[in-house]
Amino acid sequence: MRLAVMAETGGVSMVDSPSGMTRRGLLAAATAGAAAWPLLRSAPAAAEAQQQHAPAVTAPQPLQRDTVRLGVVQLPPAQLGERRGAALERMVATIERAYSAGQRYDLLWFPADALLPPPERRSARALLSEAIERDGPERMALAGWARTYGCYLGFGARLRAPDWPGHVPAANLLLDPHGQLVAVHWQARHARTPQGHAHAPGVTVVEDVLEAYLERYGAEAVLPVTATPLGNLAMHSVAGEPELLRVLAGRGCELLLRSASPGSSRMDAAAGSLHNGIFTAVSGTCDAAPVSSGAPGDVRALVFGPRGELIAQAQTGGPECVTARLPIAELRAHRTPSPTSALVAAAAQPRVLPNRSSSSRAS
Repeated sequence: MRLAVMAETGGVSMVDSPSGMTRRGLLAAATAGAAAWPLLRSAPAAAEAQQQHAPAVTAPQPLQRDTVRLGVVQLPPAQLGERRGAALERMVATIERAYSAGQRYDLLWFPADALLPPPERRSARALLSEAIERDGPERMALAGWARTYGCYLGFGARLRAPDWPGHVPAANLLLDPHGQLVAVHWQARHARTPQGHAHAPGVTVVEDVLEAYLERYGAEAVLPVTATPLGNLAMHSVAGEPELLRVLAGRGCELLLRSASPGSSRMDAAAGSLHNGIFTAVSGTCDAAPVSSGAPGDVRALVFGPRGELIAQAQTGGPECVTARLPIAELRAHRTPSPTSALVAAAAQPRVLPNRSSSSRAS
């Protein structure tokens, strides 16, 4: 398959939880091939895939257009102590600059820390004090800009969730061109240090509350894929987790929206695209000045194609909106299921195979 890709830079589910499902059982299922303030029902899943113990595939919607016009934003993270709303103003200014340069977008993707300061080395109480509400002013303001420009808009945030008292869920949110909240994907795991410690223990991710999460939302909400007229999208912010990316691809993900996090690297993002045959967009963090911050995990905004090829990247280390045109229809027309899926699913089943030693074959 050969995908013709154009790139340019701009100026600036709810299913019932399986009985007996445990943390170990879920992780085993995920490794076999099988995170939402999950308020929104995911797209229907294929019953046949469920019966075969494969990841449930998200049924796609008809495509709005053959080529998706994607904008991937690179911005400084929000700062502790700055005026509430200053980060939102930077996000809006980036949207305005990109459109004033003559660009048009179907989807804009922002870095996880564009709206709220990074959560590292901060308590859950401190993080809760700045967390946004579902219908709070930040979300409603961004919804207004999504309507104004008629595009999807994705961003990361920490949430006030009354049904999770004492917790501060970290999630990615997706607004549609009408300003409606169409997806909220909880972060599945913590980004961790080489010693295994969570970079931001004050936030809550799916692995922290896995049993309760499964009971409330079902297994499909752990690594959700959202069907849209732009393709099947997933939002994911943890680097170095190829097993999780394989699950998302198996569930039908065509465009993976990632946000640079501790441990992020170009190689990791490119490999995720190559091994799973999907497009990957990575929103990046930077300094306010057009130079690289040099901070650990600092990755410029990038877009990779399904062969792991670089399609577009930020041209500076400062604020920027990278534009790429993704031939989603061509990807969908030529994409085939992984030939290893059946083998991986079979290997995960707790069955005893007949003895096929050399002595038994000889007899």
